Amino acid sequence: MPVYEAGLADLREELNFSQKQLAKALGISQSAVAKIEQKDNDPRLSTLKRYVEAMSGSLSLAVKMPDGHSSIFQI
Repeated sequence: MPVYEAGLADLREELNFSQKQLAKALGISQSAVAKIEQKDNDPRLSTLKRYVEAMSGSLSLAVKMPDGHSSIFQI
């Protein structure tokens, strides 16, 4: 399930992380994690990368062009 389709909080909860645990792993406050997870927030790719890596994941970006060409970039 894509991160933004489900929401970052849904991803975190699916992986059994609390905001407090994730905040500690990221070295930020729990309220900063809550702000990152807000649906109307537009986090930078570097923030998403740190967020995902803090839960032992990796981030990639899939690009699909109208001509059918596609690429996946490891971020």
